[in-house]
Amino acid sequence: MQYVLHSSVAVRWVLPQKGDDRVALQKLRPTEDDIIVVPAFWSIEVTNILLHALREDKIDVKQLDEYRTVLSQIPLKIDNNQKVGFFEALDLADHFHISTFEAVYLELAQRHELPLAVMSSHLRQAAAKISIPLLPA
Repeated sequence: MQYVLHSSVAVRWVLPQKGDDRVALQKLRPTEDDIIVVPAFWSIEVTNILLHALREDKIDVKQLDEYRTVLSQIPLKIDNNQKVGFFEALDLADHFHISTFEAVYLELAQRHELPLAVMSSHLRQAAAKISIPLLPA
């Protein structure tokens, strides 16, 4: 399977939140045959979320090391070609009143013609309005 992976989904594989559909999240866990497309800043975004969890005592150092191992095994295809979609992401951000960080995920999914795996309801709504398939469905 190929899809664009928002940081919110990856983080919830290791830090599920109350109300998450754990079965749907588990179905999205990648295998070595999957191609997971992410923006160049994805790793920074994910590690920042984990750092906040550590600082807020939601996880400890041992858990952080375990999560680091799990997340480092995701078969990522990092899209470094943000110059291609720079202005498209800016337009999407303005149109949907979202951050440019979030809009980059929409632009990647559009450009690569891939579904978007995301948990954020406002980003899911924006994706649906421009006919980007969503995961979990």
